[in-house]
This record gives sequence, structure tokens and C-alpha cells, in this order.
Amino acid sequence: MHAVYILLIAGALIMSALSCAAPEQPDENEEPVVIETEPLSGEAGEDVVVNIELEDVIDWSEEEDIDVDIPDSLIYSVDVENIKPGSGDMLGVNFVYQALVPTGEETYVLRNPRDPDSGYVENEDGPVLHDVMEVLGGRIESLEDIELTHRTFDVTRPENTSLMKYWVEVYFLKSTGHGEEVFVDEPYITEMEVEEQGGIIPLITR
Repeated sequence: MHAVYILLIAGALIMSALSCAAPEQPDENEEPVVIETEPLSGEAGEDVVVNIELEDVIDWSEEEDIDVDIPDSLIYSVDVENIKPGSGDMLGVNFVYQALVPTGEETYVLRNPRDPDSGYVENEDGPVLHDVMEVLGGRIESLEDIELTHRTFDVTRPENTSLMKYWVEVYFLKSTGHGEEVFVDEPYITEMEVEEQGGIIPLITR
């Protein structure tokens, strides 16, 4: 399997689909490469199962001769089970993820974003400040022989990621495995949700 890196530090993500070997040191000057695959025809049965596991975490800062600060690489293994032999010759497995990264802004959050009088989300201490999150998306596509149902994906998460949601698309089928990794357990709200509630609600002054 060829390695694919997409740099999203300062606007781009580093992504790669790994072979079983450890990833090579990324090149800052290397042009990002994206592999595009066309959706394959045919529907799969409901008995198809997708399993996703976080297999390893690579801390690039532990490598020698690296002068840049690169966030950890998250190595995910994906296993697709119960593929029917007659489905076809090739199997497309797409690893899709969304990383939530703090923008540095904070806001109180309305219980009902469409009702300014609904009050704020709060706990026993009163209204809770939420971090505003930018949502950064990534996608790694893998098209291999249909018998290769175990795939490995290397996802270099964006810097300062607080939470990452991910799922898998499989063709000839529409089946997904879901999961998320929480790196910072803090209350948050996305930029889209801030816009829905009418913008940033400033801090309460006493």
C-alpha cells in the first residue's frame, strides 16, 4: 500500500495510508498527494461488519533529526468482515475523519439556539463557557484486491486537536464503523453551532 500524506498544519493535514512498516519522516516541502477513487457499483448485504481499532500512536518528537513539531500519528486498523465472494474484484475502504480544533474563542451556549430566552447551558456553578471549535476534515482512500479486507491507515491529527470523530466507508457497500478519540475533555461548541445561536455570547461581567 502506498503512503499518502496530506499536510494540514497551517491549513492542510498530513495523511497517509500505511503499509505494515513504520512511516517515513514526512517532508515539509513535499507536495500533498490525494488518491481519488470512483465509488464501485453494487450493494453489499447487511451482514457486512466493519471493525476499527486504534493500533498505535507514533510520537514524531521522539525521532531524531526532526526540527519541526508534528502532532502524533494515529495508526488505525480496519477489518471488513462478511464480504460476499461474488461482490467483485476490488474493495474500496475509505477512512474519513473530522478533527475539532479550538479557535481560541469561548462562548456561553444557549439551551435552544433558536430561542434567545431559553437560557444558557449550565452546571451547578452556573453558565458554562464552551471552547469554539473549528472542524477540519480528512479522508484517506484505499482501493485494493477484494481479498485484502484488513487495511491500515496513518492519520496525523491536526495540531491541538481536542477531539476526533471518524468512520469508514466501504464499497461495494455503505457500511460504517464509528468511533472518536477525546484528547482534551472540555466543554466545546463548533463554529457552525455558534453561528446558529447568533454569534459569540460575551463573558458575563459582574
